Amino acid sequence: MYDAQIDDLFLMALHSNASHAHWWNDAEPVWVTAEKRDLKSAVYWWDGCQVMIQGKKPTKCEEYANYWVWGKVNKDTLNAMTEILDKFQKDNFRLGLVYYEAVDANGHFRGPDSADRVQSLKELILSWTAYKMK
Repeated sequence: MYDAQIDDLFLMALHSNASHAHWWNDAEPVWVTAEKRDLKSAVYWWDGCQVMIQGKKPTKCEEYANYWVWGKVNKDTLNAMTEILDKFQKDNFRLGLVYYEAVDANGHFRGPDSADRVQSLKELILSWTAYKMK
């Protein structure tokens, strides 16, 4: 997306322009709403969490990582889910978000109700269950 008034191009994710605050100022992500209310939030790999929006950032932000070249994405995702639950119990966090590209990408390419998107979500849940049973 291009904004002629400020002569800036927005490209999601791994592009440095995605961190320019003016792209985000008219939005209020849920973590900003939480932080405005003094509720701690942990956001993992969600593009935009690295940007100061309306004077707020999540208490913890792991910046977006390229899923397609991220060798340990499944293990790291499961670790993040565990870390969030620990933060709820030990550090008084009230909001936790983990972006998992497999679910999102299948929703975009195959549709939100597609069998592929549902399957990627089921696989994540099964992996989480097996991971927690170890």
